[in-house]
Amino acid sequence: MKSLLEIQKIVPWYQRLNYSRAFENGLKDPLYGHKCLAHFYNMQVLYATLQLVFSVVAIFFIAVNT
Repeated sequence: MKSLLEIQKIVPWYQRLNYSRAFENGLKDPLYGHKCLAHFYNMQVLYATLQLVFSVVAIFFIAVNT
């Protein structure tokens, strides 16, 4: 516990609140880190899918208007 609090001192001032919140949530839920990573992965898949859809739509509009 003390070592994690020492790490918090190294974190820049603008990230300390977020670090403290994540640290407390990690103590309450041992799977908190995995849940965060799963959320980030799901968002990455969503954004990649949206990018693919918009790219296909753009190519369609370019093909139709030429």
